[in-house]
Amino acid sequence: MARAGALAALLVAAEAEIRGVAPAEQAQYAAATFACDGRQLPSEAVNDDFCDCEDGSDEPGTEACAGFSSTLYYCTNDQSDPLYIYASRVNDGVCDCCDGSDEWQAERRQITCPNTCAEEGRALRKERSRQIADLHAGIKQRESLISTAKAERLKAEEELRKLQAQLPDLEGAVQEATAQLEEAKRAVAAEATAQSAANATEDNASAAPAPADEVQEAFESQVKAVEAEAKEAKPVVSEHSKWMDGAEKVLEEASETKPEVSEYSKWMDGAEKVLAEADDFDEVLKDAPDFPDDDNEPAIPARSPSPSASRSKGMGFWEQVKRKWGEKWQNFRNWAFGSRSPAERALDKAENRQEAAQKELKTARVRVEELEKKLKSTTEEWELPYSGLDGRCIEKSIGEYKYKICFFDDAKQDSTSIGRWKGWDAPGLAAFDAGQYCPGGPERSLKVKFQCGSKEELLDVSEPSRCTYEAQLKHPAACTAELLRALEAAGPRRPLDEL
Repeated sequence: MARAGALAALLVAAEAEIRGVAPAEQAQYAAATFACDGRQLPSEAVNDDFCDCEDGSDEPGTEACAGFSSTLYYCTNDQSDPLYIYASRVNDGVCDCCDGSDEWQAERRQITCPNTCAEEGRALRKERSRQIADLHAGIKQRESLISTAKAERLKAEEELRKLQAQLPDLEGAVQEATAQLEEAKRAVAAEATAQSAANATEDNASAAPAPADEVQEAFESQVKAVEAEAKEAKPVVSEHSKWMDGAEKVLEEASETKPEVSEYSKWMDGAEKVLAEADDFDEVLKDAPDFPDDDNEPAIPARSPSPSASRSKGMGFWEQVKRKWGEKWQNFRNWAFGSRSPAERALDKAENRQEAAQKELKTARVRVEELEKKLKSTTEEWELPYSGLDGRCIEKSIGEYKYKICFFDDAKQDSTSIGRWKGWDAPGLAAFDAGQYCPGGPERSLKVKFQCGSKEELLDVSEPSRCTYEAQLKHPAACTAELLRALEAAGPRRPLDEL
């Protein structure tokens, strides 16, 4: 008798349990009346296949109030996870609950929903274990990212303080270098004035370049070699050498009483051959001192070569030297014809000092701006694990496009801009706007939703509305302790699909 009584009590309890209602919510339906919309309904109105309440709460176990997102059918699913489904899925001929309870009219509809909860439960537990392990790994990486971000922030703050303290000294160095440069310019101007006055009273010969005897002495051995080799030179070289012969006469006619220049012209015979032989010319210049630059060139009369001298192509000897030898010619010219004055050399040094001081100041100011921008980009604690994305880009080809998202900068679809960094709309939700205009439409924009993952990965990019893009991105920064607790709790699953 006792056993029969217990069984009867269970049957009564089962009958009293409201279909589609979770155990924790059964008490709301246990009374003789059910309250909704500010009124009381008799208990018989619950699950009578007629939607009486505006929120559909009186029909938790039927499809009568389909379309209400707040009204969900509860699947018990013993040996698996409980599940909520939309009311529209009840008695629709599809087995949504692994225990088949959503199709309680299956017999009338002539369908069968076998209980698959044991198999489903094993698969869910295995997947949950994998997700928990991945979440643990992600949380560990997130903590590492936070530690790194904090250390980088302290380092940036210290560097910024040092640079800001150095700026006054750097600015003072520029001012001092500028003052020295102005002083050097005045000295050069004064020297030029004095030289002009001296030139007006002195013999013009006193302003002549250094005697060419020194040059000739240095080149004498090479000239002999040139004369010996000229006989075997290519015809074009010989032709050019012909018009070079007699250069002394031209120099004498042009300079009249300057025998030094006439002597100088002697060693120029066959000079083109010297240019053709790099080793010989290097040998000539190896002992020449490295004087500062001088803008004065020797006053040698120009004479066009014969048409057969094709190698010269109309260029004078000195032009050929400069064209081929560059710096070597510069050093030789300074050595042969005089160097810059002390005042001019002082001006060169002053200009270099000012340029170096200005460059150092500019570099410091640019770095200060970079550091200030970096420090301002991370103001909230939750932003710290995302700060490692600064200066990095994540790329992936999805469909027919290649997407490139550069955080704190811009985002592109192939070469088309789909937005520039705007900021964070919420934790784990980044925004890019002011992208390239769509034809006849708005500016392109992008939202990036972060999901927890131990490995960084761009999962997908969609376009829910015209020129408005959404990206799903896995990243350790989105792995939180709250997610872990929710996953370990294994509460009822909620529907993810739309109504």
